[in-house]
Amino acid sequence: MITIGGVLVSASHAGNYQACNFEQFDFCRFDDSAYLIDPPLLTYAEMRQIDVDRTKVACGLPLPTSDIEKYSQFYRYFPRFVEAEIS
Repeated sequence: MITIGGVLVSASHAGNYQACNFEQFDFCRFDDSAYLIDPPLLTYAEMRQIDVDRTKVACGLPLPTSDIEKYSQFYRYFPRFVEAEIS
């Protein structure tokens, strides 16, 4: 899967664009290099448990530390879903 994004800015708004400081984000690219999204293989329950206390490296779960570290870098951008049954 590939996702491509961009910004069109008029000259009158160039200052606003520069003030956004997109260079600070690891995932923003200003050349032809790609950003690899490498999400951890976690269940929603595991992600919720990590969210409870991200300060603990293992979070009390039998998970590889690498998965928890990946999630810690990725969690802000992970989509959240809520399931509801209406009867």
